[in-house]
This record gives sequence, structure tokens and C-alpha cells, in this order.
Amino acid sequence: MKDSENIQIYVDESLEHLADIENDLLQIEQLGADIDEGLVNKVFRTAHSIKGGAGFLGYGVIRELAHKMENILGLFRSKKLEPDAAIINVLLQAADKLNSLINNVEESNDADVAELVDQLENLALGEKREIKKPEPVLIKEQVTIPAIKAKKKLPNKEARQVEKSQVLQAPAQGKSKKKIQPKGSGFESSLRVNIQLLDTLMGLAGELVLSRNQLVKSMAKRDYEAAEHVTQRIDLITTDLQESLMLTRMQPLGTVFQRFTRQVRDQVVSLGKQAELIIEGEDVELDKTIIEAISDPLTHLVRNAIDHGIELPDERKKIGKDPSGKVVIRAYHEAGQVFLEIQDDGRGMDGNVMVEKAEEKGLLTPEQIRLMTEKDKLDLIFLPGFTTATAVTDISGRGVGMDVVKTNLDRLGGQIEILSWPGQ
Repeated sequence: MKDSENIQIYVDESLEHLADIENDLLQIEQLGADIDEGLVNKVFRTAHSIKGGAGFLGYGVIRELAHKMENILGLFRSKKLEPDAAIINVLLQAADKLNSLINNVEESNDADVAELVDQLENLALGEKREIKKPEPVLIKEQVTIPAIKAKKKLPNKEARQVEKSQVLQAPAQGKSKKKIQPKGSGFESSLRVNIQLLDTLMGLAGELVLSRNQLVKSMAKRDYEAAEHVTQRIDLITTDLQESLMLTRMQPLGTVFQRFTRQVRDQVVSLGKQAELIIEGEDVELDKTIIEAISDPLTHLVRNAIDHGIELPDERKKIGKDPSGKVVIRAYHEAGQVFLEIQDDGRGMDGNVMVEKAEEKGLLTPEQIRLMTEKDKLDLIFLPGFTTATAVTDISGRGVGMDVVKTNLDRLGGQIEILSWPGQ
């Protein structure tokens, strides 16, 4: 193979490995001293594979960083070092940096990773640490997304989880000898297709070719009766072909949901809160374009649940709640549609407070307020420029979150509804 092909394979495989590393590290953190050797081995192999390929191709910076990560994971595996939040933080930063370096692999040797390498080396030299398990997020925001052939499922979950020998990837766009295009770096660049579905498509294509040949022969012989039968057959085949092609774009929502584990973890740490993320319905499938479009709206909803919904631990204790809140992301099918729910057990929304805020900002007139229902009051959150935050932070307070959510869902033909009870 040419060097560029080897590099392309390395980039694709490395990004494939890194796709799961974030959630794996977060699971290792949750388990603490109760080491899951299989999980640690999986992450260890990821670092080892990236290191080996980088060494072979001459990417010294990537090799060095992966090697230092490998050392820490080796200490986990031998139980000479116990995972805690501080160690996992550094490993997550290192994984993020590896992702960035591999996405720009040709400039990776110019990158400065000295600080991360030093941190990893210091951790490797450290003594055994006492494990403190992270304390494990009901405003209820329900999003309705129109299902696209969602009811037609592949045979079973295992069939979808096929081995890199049973995966079809779209060719990289804009191939260039100078620039390596990472296929696994985003939704747009590649698509996993089940091998059984590919077999179905190949079979249908073969039947279509045979039927076309039969139609040509029938027309040449002026056998119109036979031609009519063949035409009916072609109609059935093309319908099945269209439905099967639609299924190639169906992807599980887990591809979006998984990223929120890291988001919630980092956000609660920055805000001094405690919260557990619960995910349900990862196997529910939607068209790939819809999954891409709802990614940002879901991010806003989860962020708001923690920032505005979940109270500080001391505040929760005073009102008789568990210090650790809960955020639930749930997906399910109902009546031919896909429903997404983001639920938290935080302080809830008070419609009267929201009216006061809107009135302060000049968004409502007294006449409008007089005619408002409770639902109307909650829906004020979708007004551009509306926020209940008392201060602007890097997370919220600018009033540009929920109106964007509604706008994006409206474009998809979806709907959003808010249910809330103050204090719940």
C-alpha cells in the first residue's frame, strides 16, 4: 500500500478506538477500587494500538502520549493504582488530545503535550489513593420527533453490533495526497451498515437486473402480457429497495446519548453539584440526518437540567432531597413516532416567576399576562432572549438556548412540550 493509505487506515482505526474510550473511562471512575479488568484491558488495548501505529508511522508525539496513558492503565490493571476523579480527569484530557492530534495527524509532531505527559508521569509515580466514588439529573421536557421507518427493525441488537470486517464505510470526501481525511471523526463522514441489510440490498439489486432483462425481452417479442407481469414485479422490487435503503440511514440514538455522560460529569464538577445521568432507549433508531439535527437541542436541554434544575447538595438536603440529583434521558416509540424525554428531579419551573422575568425584560404586556394559562407561562422559556439566570456564565444566562431548541425541532417537523412542578 502507499503511505497515504496506511495513514488513512491508522487514522480511521484510531478514531474508531477512541469513540468509546470516554465512556469506558467514566465507567472505570464509577467503579473505583472495584476494578473491572475486562474494561481496563479494553482501554489499555486502545492506547496500545494507537501507540503501536503511531510508532510505525513516525508520529512520536502521539506515541508518547498514548504510551503514558498505557502506563496508568497498566497500573490500574495490576491494582497498583486506584482510579479516582483526579486521575480520570487527566486521562480524559489525554484522550481528548489524542483525538485532536489524530484528526490533524500530519501536524501532530509539532504539538506540545509536555504538560499532559508530566501529569501522567507524576500519576504513575504516585502512591495508592483512597477511592472516593463520585456522588452519582422532575422538569420534564418531552421532544417528539417524526419517525422515519422506525418501526422496521433489524433482526436483533446483536445483528447490529457486527465486527470492522462487517462494516461498510463511505469513502472519504475530497481525497488528497496531502491531507488525510479522518472518516470516523463525525456523523457526516461515515455510516455503519448491518451486513444482513447489505445482503438484502445486493439481493434486491440482483432481482431488479433480472426483471429488467425479462422486460427487455418481453418488449422485443411484443409479449405485452408478460411485460405487464414483469412491470408489476419491478414495482414491488423498487418499493422494497427504497425501504431497505432508508434503513441504511437508521442509527441508534445511543450515538448521541453517550456523549452526555462526559458532559454531565464535567458540568456538575464545575458547578459544585452532584448528579447521576440515567439513559434509557439507546437502541431506538432514527434517520441519521435527524440524529445530527437533534444533537445540539439535546445538549441544551441536558445542560439546562443541571444548571437551572438541579440544586446544590446543601440546598437539596435542606428540603429533604437526596444530595445527588438525577437527570434521565429516555427514548421510546409510541403511535408511529419517536419520543425523547429529558427529566430532572431539581427545583422545577415556577410559571409566575417566569412571567415576572418576562415582564422585567419587556417581553410581555399586562394584557398578555392576564390571558395566559399555566402552560403559556412555562412556554415563555422559548422566547428569544428569555432567561431566568441571575448572572451570565460560560454555561447559560444569555437567553439563546431554548429558543434555538424549539426552532431546530420546528424545522424537523417535531414538537416540544414542557411539564414542570415547582420543587419537583
